[in-house]
Amino acid sequence: MDRHIKIIATLGPGTETYKAVKELVESGAKIFRLNFSHGGREFFEKMVSIIRRLEQETGLTLTVLQDLSGPKIRTCDIGIGAIEVSKGTEVLLGTKEKAKDTDEPFICLDIPEMFEGVKEGDPVALSDGMIRFNVIKIEDPHLIRLVATNSGMCPPRKASHFPA
Repeated sequence: MDRHIKIIATLGPGTETYKAVKELVESGAKIFRLNFSHGGREFFEKMVSIIRRLEQETGLTLTVLQDLSGPKIRTCDIGIGAIEVSKGTEVLLGTKEKAKDTDEPFICLDIPEMFEGVKEGDPVALSDGMIRFNVIKIEDPHLIRLVATNSGMCPPRKASHFPA
């Protein structure tokens, strides 16, 4: 195999055994990606241990690639569960304190700084980008009214995206 070609294998539930990782090495993988958005310390320690063991056994240089996500702005949980949104539905997006003042569909975002600079017409994506909205009104500094441009579910603790 060309020494300039690097095969990267992502390790996860389907490749968490010594045998599975050994098969990847035998197939030419030399770089092993660990996605730090998923899994825990025990899983990562186990995978690094397997990789280092195979490195010793094969004499090959094997690399661990840590995939670290940056900080995510997530919606918060105020105990109402997921909100089902249809195209054209209006919802309020605001801080926890604003939730108790309304009976309208409400999505909590507990980072007040995120509301700064948002203006009418701006796009907002919630639920890891699956549900898209446009800002139709700034109700107050920590409460904005959105209208959905598509349909779906907005569960708590999902990533949010605001205009740059």
